[in-house]
Amino acid sequence: MAFLSAIAVAGLLASSCGVANPLAPDLSADEAAFVVPEKNRTFVVFGDPQQLPVIEWVTSGGPKDRAAVREKIAEMEPDFIVLAGDAVGAGFFRAFWTQFQREYKDLPIFPAPGNHDLFGPNERALTDYFRTFPRIERRRWYEIRYGPVALLLLDSNRSQMTPAQWEAQRAWLRARLESTSADPAVRAVLLVTHHPPLSASMGGGSRVVDRDLYLPAAGHPKFRAVFSGHHHDYQHIEDGPRQAFVTGGGGAIKFLWRIGRLPSGARLVDSTRDHHVLLVRLLDAGLRIEMHDHRKSEWTVRERIEIPF
Repeated sequence: MAFLSAIAVAGLLASSCGVANPLAPDLSADEAAFVVPEKNRTFVVFGDPQQLPVIEWVTSGGPKDRAAVREKIAEMEPDFIVLAGDAVGAGFFRAFWTQFQREYKDLPIFPAPGNHDLFGPNERALTDYFRTFPRIERRRWYEIRYGPVALLLLDSNRSQMTPAQWEAQRAWLRARLESTSADPAVRAVLLVTHHPPLSASMGGGSRVVDRDLYLPAAGHPKFRAVFSGHHHDYQHIEDGPRQAFVTGGGGAIKFLWRIGRLPSGARLVDSTRDHHVLLVRLLDAGLRIEMHDHRKSEWTVRERIEIPF
């Protein structure tokens, strides 16, 4: 019991502050994008299914909620799944990874690393992260091509990188934005970060992610939306012509407060603390995003958003 309590407290600390991981990250150079064939013309985005033992016993979120989300995703039969970080509660604790592998082993997941995934004073965090997600070939940031859509998955854990490593990712992002801008086959660019650049929860969005990752993409003529996790709720935010989604409702404990502030020009369209899944459907003229909401053991479509190319 004491050990599980320590894991839970450590996980909460990891959510609010950086803990340096001595294992040097594997950097992504100009590797080719991962190409996912269009079969069902849908993919799923969700975040934060991490385990936080003990805390889950006294608040909403836990094994039953994670199972409900996982079963819903499987039922949707998407072509692939984007996990916006925090697969596990504490990356150094191998039992959490073993549990995740057992529960999600049959699902085609492409993750962005979360702060809980990288938490720990030893090399296990990244070792088990890459072992759990072999399809990403030890990349911390990378591109997925899905028909006319380019998804850029980034590592927003600034405290887990040296300045040189962070700048390497920023240079990679600039190069990808330039190449997709010039590519007539790309009609939409989507960004995925664990830490949200915009949020109305927990003190607001990450300033460094907003400045270094989101704003460079926001000026891209084909940029349409950013998806993030970290804050355990759902938020749909309009930022001018751009859409921002916080989708941290993958089964973890729910946030009990909202104290963040959006920047000028951004507007909170919808929000809820319910666990949820986003289904993204590829249409001929754009994307349709459906927010599937789980409340009182029932699934309903809470919101539909059409995003034209």
